[in-house]
Amino acid sequence: MHVCIGLKINAFSVVNICISIGMGIEFSAHLVHHFLVAEGETRRERVVLALEFMGPPLVHGFVTSLISTLFLVVADVAFIRSYYFGMFLGYLVLDCLNGLVLLPVLLSMFGDRKVVIPAKEQKKRQSVKRVTAGDDAVVNPVYPDKQEGSGQSSTTAQISMI
Repeated sequence: MHVCIGLKINAFSVVNICISIGMGIEFSAHLVHHFLVAEGETRRERVVLALEFMGPPLVHGFVTSLISTLFLVVADVAFIRSYYFGMFLGYLVLDCLNGLVLLPVLLSMFGDRKVVIPAKEQKKRQSVKRVTAGDDAVVNPVYPDKQEGSGQSSTTAQISMI
């Protein structure tokens, strides 16, 4: 990538490559995990379910990274524009396309079979309650809303113990 835009490998470009590798893993790992545990019958259904669940967070991550990178385009120093804006933007777009386009296609064609979750883990997951107040917040069953007999919320009780 850096050769395409005429840059040399140096400490700055290696840092960007390392960041890009981390972002590529981030764009891929969550999607693959949700593909493996999705409840669909076919690979295609499981890819669709994984994209429905992880697509918006991945797009939000891309957009926030893009916005933070766009500020570098107005830098006075050409070195900053080349090594940080140019490289980072290129790697960001490649990572996003890999995670949201190429990977789902490959998973729908060659993806592994569904991972069976052990009964003990399923029981843990079923114990997590959903809040019915219109949002999708998850309440941890370990910390109930009220401490028994104290009338305090669990957060207040935890703070007062410190």
